[in-house]
Amino acid sequence: MERDLGKDNMKASESSPVPTKQVDDGSVRNQTTNVPKNRFPWVTIAVVLAFIILIAVVISFLEVGSN
Repeated sequence: MERDLGKDNMKASESSPVPTKQVDDGSVRNQTTNVPKNRFPWVTIAVVLAFIILIAVVISFLEVGSN
């Protein structure tokens, strides 16, 4: 009787939507559930800030050039 291991502890072959030839030994890990819980989007925030700064610099140069 197999016990339910939960979503975070599934065997690699159990997470596949199609049958696999993979052996369920300790060397195989389910990579879809081994994601760190902290997924705060630091990269997105940095890119948005850089884009806003770039737009501000371009606008300031346009205003200086028009005077």
